Amino acid sequence: MDYIFHLGTRFDEDKGVQFPVLVSHVCKSWRRRALNAKTLWTSIDIKIDKASVLAPDCLFGKASAFALRSRRSPLHFRMKVDCPDFHLLPPSNQCAITSLIRSGIKFIAVEQERVKTLKVITDVESVCDLITSGLIPGSLPLLEKWHVSYGKEDVCFGARQGVPNRDRAIFHSTIGFPVVQGLAGDTLLPQLREIKLSGADPLFYKWAIGSLTSLTLDCLAPGDRPRIWEFRIALMLSGNSLETLKLRGSLPVRWNVEQMPPIVLPKLRQLRLGFAVQEEALDFLLVLQMPSLNSLDLCDLTRTENAIRCRALEHAGYSRDLPGLISIPDLEPNYHFDSAFMLHSVCTQRPTLMAQIESLTLTNLRLLHTAQEWGPDVLTDSIAPPHILPVRLMLTMKSLKTLVLDDPDYVFLQSLNQRVLISGSERNAKPSYTYPGSQISSLVLVNTKYSHLMEFLNDRTAIARHLARHPEFSETLPVFDRLDFTLEAGDVGACTKEFRAGRVEGPTIAKTTYYVCSGSPLHPAVYRSDTGFFVPSSFPHHFALA
Repeated sequence: MDYIFHLGTRFDEDKGVQFPVLVSHVCKSWRRRALNAKTLWTSIDIKIDKASVLAPDCLFGKASAFALRSRRSPLHFRMKVDCPDFHLLPPSNQCAITSLIRSGIKFIAVEQERVKTLKVITDVESVCDLITSGLIPGSLPLLEKWHVSYGKEDVCFGARQGVPNRDRAIFHSTIGFPVVQGLAGDTLLPQLREIKLSGADPLFYKWAIGSLTSLTLDCLAPGDRPRIWEFRIALMLSGNSLETLKLRGSLPVRWNVEQMPPIVLPKLRQLRLGFAVQEEALDFLLVLQMPSLNSLDLCDLTRTENAIRCRALEHAGYSRDLPGLISIPDLEPNYHFDSAFMLHSVCTQRPTLMAQIESLTLTNLRLLHTAQEWGPDVLTDSIAPPHILPVRLMLTMKSLKTLVLDDPDYVFLQSLNQRVLISGSERNAKPSYTYPGSQISSLVLVNTKYSHLMEFLNDRTAIARHLARHPEFSETLPVFDRLDFTLEAGDVGACTKEFRAGRVEGPTIAKTTYYVCSGSPLHPAVYRSDTGFFVPSSFPHHFALA
């Protein structure tokens, strides 16, 4: 019973799930049981905004009651400071809000021996400095997860590295710096295993935290990006424990790869890189040694930001033919905003790494420039040049089980339908052919343009029917175990008709096929490997297609 009530109070905004609990309309014994369940009171929210100044005495009443009822159970704190125009407020109001922030930190400090998770969301620069200097000196012996988010969550990146990101003020955090001299981070934070910083500068030259299993850095302004040597030292402190590394708009600035010793992360299993230009992601990939890596996520942030803005313009009623360049004037279809060279380089220089990857996610990657460095071979002679790179990538990734393409490149998507000559059979009287992606069991297509999606499915159905009529052909079209894709609300009816009319045969493409309605062009679906699809406007639902 205690566990049921505990589940009822849990909520995860990141996954769009909330479970409200009302205990007023149950029997007296259940109500007493619920109110006396200590785990029911372990999640404590502290919210500070401009209105809090009017009733400061009421701010910590609920939090105090929760802390008291939870008795000695570990606590999960969430502190949100919502003052977007803090610097424009009168000095008296600024002082009042700062005083409330200090009071909130002192409240947490009183219970710091029980703090298990701490999530701080703020748009006031000083909060992170205040909370780290207020909590770290006294140590947090049970703290396992520490998340800090600063600034606007909907703005992640400036188009040009040389231009400061004005949407995010430069923010200096002392997180990880041992405020008490002589005490290492592992002593002050012995159980800390996960750190997530969004918009917060971690000051790696003062970093002293090791033994992390997960490190996430999001949305650092170009001037706050870590230097590679400092970042290497910070990573090596957790080198024997780090399992997940996520860097989104936070990759080190340009540096000389040849002069950098390798960064060895023997236990790293999941790597996510959100890059501005392909060179910064490539340089970082080439310097990492990750013998256990099985999940790789690559995201072109510049094109992602451009796609979001174009989607907003389209939703506002502008023509579909409106050039994408209108949303980000600096975005040009040149070498820097292409991913062909990066994918080509990891295939040729890190084939062993790519061969061990089991899950690959590519978000808004474009192949505008076909790599010219492939030597002539069977592959280059059997398929069109634009498809060589994605086909080569699929053939290199022999362990790949899950492929997620978010807003996929049309050429990349169609490369899965290319008939490829098997090396060594070209001189046979009857050459053998195959199709790339035979090792893939799950294909996920997110935010795909509807016309491109239908063309891919129709072509794949036509290939399957053609091979069924000609059993003399040696090749077989791979059938995925599962196919998932997203549809905008206006395309659901047309897609369903395609399947019901038989123009698209689901069983010839995948054993099970599902679609998710993303609601609207302005709110695209998001795919998470741990939970599946997430649609911001509703709880995620899958709909089967015959």
